Amino acid sequence: MFNLIHAFYYYLKRILFSGYTYFVIGMILLLVFAGNFRKQNEEPAKIESTQEKIVDYAISLKGIDYRSGGVNAEGFDCSGFTYFVYKKFGYDIPRSSRAQFEIGTSVEVNNLAPADLIFFKGRNKKSSQIGHVGIVISNPAQGNFAFVHSSSSKGVKIDSLHTKYYQERFLGIRRVFNLQN
Repeated sequence: MFNLIHAFYYYLKRILFSGYTYFVIGMILLLVFAGNFRKQNEEPAKIESTQEKIVDYAISLKGIDYRSGGVNAEGFDCSGFTYFVYKKFGYDIPRSSRAQFEIGTSVEVNNLAPADLIFFKGRNKKSSQIGHVGIVISNPAQGNFAFVHSSSSKGVKIDSLHTKYYQERFLGIRRVFNLQN
């Protein structure tokens, strides 16, 4: 019996004090400390603003067909699209583009922000009446920004004010996302 205990003690001592054991213990400690270090240095989760949520949701509807008078995911007209998107976030904006132009705050192009509403003349560029609306989705410094809207020819899509068609018809920008919802 003594020989068995002695042999067990002898081999246990060799295993515990061998280089392999120290290597394994070192790796375990390294992984534990590295995991704690990584957790301390991770950036906090990004909290999306209402503006970002509005823009993301509007973009997610890209590809839905145009439908005159449409206010749901089966099809939108331009103001039905903006009405639907803002309603999703608790904003009760008017149904028509002309009425939408009357709410919120007027914003200059150099101060626009994502989720602002952008307004245009309709097909007749000589008219001064509101005929189209979209939602601003980006704000580059050069003033060439993108917006998402429901076009009568292609449904919900993204365009730029840089295109001649929209430059000639641009009427203004309104900020409504800061209204009480």
